[in-house]
Amino acid sequence: MDRQHIVTHEMIYEHSERMQNIRKYYPFFRLMDTSFSQYREGQYACLDMAYIVMVLLRFFIEENNFNDKPVTYAEYQAFICHVFRRDFELVLIKEEEEELAAYLFDKIRNEGKPFSYEYFDPADKKRKTIRTRLIDSRIEGENVVYYITGDAIEFYLDTKEIKEESSINVAQILLEKLIRSQNFSGGVEVVRRINNEVSRLQARRDEVITLLGNDVFEGMKAYEDFVEKGIRWFAEEQKLFKRNRELIENALKRAQEDGLGTIRQLYQLDLELKRAIQKHSELLAACTDLQQKADDLLKKAKLSRLRSSFQFKDALNKLMSADRADMLSSLVQPLFAPRIKKSFAFQQLEDMLTYSPLKEEKGEKLPEGSETVEYVFEDEREDERIHANYGCFIRALLAKLSREEAFTLSAWNEELKEEFGEGIFKNGDYYSFLVHMSQKKEYCVSEVKKKPQTFFEEIMKETLEGIGDEYDTLAFRLRPGSEENMIKLMDIFEVSEIIFERSTE
Repeated sequence: MDRQHIVTHEMIYEHSERMQNIRKYYPFFRLMDTSFSQYREGQYACLDMAYIVMVLLRFFIEENNFNDKPVTYAEYQAFICHVFRRDFELVLIKEEEEELAAYLFDKIRNEGKPFSYEYFDPADKKRKTIRTRLIDSRIEGENVVYYITGDAIEFYLDTKEIKEESSINVAQILLEKLIRSQNFSGGVEVVRRINNEVSRLQARRDEVITLLGNDVFEGMKAYEDFVEKGIRWFAEEQKLFKRNRELIENALKRAQEDGLGTIRQLYQLDLELKRAIQKHSELLAACTDLQQKADDLLKKAKLSRLRSSFQFKDALNKLMSADRADMLSSLVQPLFAPRIKKSFAFQQLEDMLTYSPLKEEKGEKLPEGSETVEYVFEDEREDERIHANYGCFIRALLAKLSREEAFTLSAWNEELKEEFGEGIFKNGDYYSFLVHMSQKKEYCVSEVKKKPQTFFEEIMKETLEGIGDEYDTLAFRLRPGSEENMIKLMDIFEVSEIIFERSTE
């Protein structure tokens, strides 16, 4: 019976943690589903998405963590175009390289949205959503720069490193063995891995701060997990740093006395280790600051949930409106006669002496029937808006294709203007709709419903499911119009002419 209880507990209450642990692997396998055979009529079928993802992660780790600088889009574009030529022997003109690089960048960043999936939490008996990113962005000055996330670094290390409770400890034990065996060049690589792990913890610490700012209670869960898996090893890691530093100093002394030719490698190893110690100290200071911020934010959140039991200002306004100045005594008399002497029952005294505080704070139990407020992320709002707008455009396009065998974009624009008003051409979703739709030259409704290949086709499938089987036999092609015939919209925007042609399966 006891064994059965343990198994049941692991199934139910540890399921959520397991779903969180596989978060870092999810984007890779999502990207593996990307098929180059459907993109641009299969002319890039020689490319391998798994390899491209790995080399890009290594590139961002090198630039962000080893060189301590963010990556611009121009730097990414130059690197990935070099990979096309070097590893796949793919020779393209400049415009084709830039277009392919942009397509891959959108896939890696998931169109700027986090990779997300849902799972059922049996402990809370409801579905939850997990979000993660490989590459994130921020604005520095007037430029947008990109950097790798902590989940992406952890995933890359998992593909080769042996995970222990503290990767830094494991690496330092290996470093000690390499120093004693005088393999100093191998020691440099190990120290770089330590720097990489420290950078990952720093990135994770920044993500915890961001989550604390958005949702303090979810942030506290992430903070406790971060403390358990990272901060608690700091003291032991510092001791190992000190021991390896002493080993290098002794090796330097022997090398100078014996005139060995390894002094240069030792100096490089010593320099890398100093850098690791400095970054580790900075991480320790940052985590101390994180602890203070977490305590302050939690205190403010708790105070904001307390309701005041009495408002003196409201009471004073009521007395003034009732013209009852004599009742002011009921407000001030309790303040002049506090009860200083207090007494307790013996049973209460015994309970106080034997009271054992809880090791962790328990969450508040909500009464039955109360509604829980779900936090809506900004990217979810944008995603809902894009799906709604794209759905309107798709329905209008399919309706026109069912009526006419061929028409131009300019003719369709006139119908959109009559149906939705001229303001539709100020909507950025209209132009992004045209860009996504133009990624393929031909669409078959039945094939799209079976297996959508692109972001546009996924929305198209959702829209078709709401319509029924009315357009299942419909297929159409997109043909570019004359380059000289540009469509002007509201004397502000210009788009290329597109010719839509209906066909059947």
